[in-house]
Amino acid sequence: WNRDPSGQEVAACRAYLDAQIHAVKPRVICLLGRIAAHHVLNTDDSLADLRGRWHSYHGIPVYVSHHPAYLLRAPQRKKEAWQDLQAIMACLSRHTK
Repeated sequence: WNRDPSGQEVAACRAYLDAQIHAVKPRVICLLGRIAAHHVLNTDDSLADLRGRWHSYHGIPVYVSHHPAYLLRAPQRKKEAWQDLQAIMACLSRHTK
């Protein structure tokens, strides 16, 4: 069933998400899709506006890319997703040296 989560569902999971991020201490977070980006970054900007630039969540670099389900419907966007992954890999390689 493909639908956006309700506000109640998002709120129920938020503390768990934050606890997991705190425990894992990721060097980078990749948000896949508009819904994830909206809720984590607390914005209503379009995916087109959020993609292609870095954001921050609790001091952690965040990059937004296409959701995999969207890529199945729009395979012509896979090149953009690959470019997003390359930007993330470049960021990670800068932070491991």
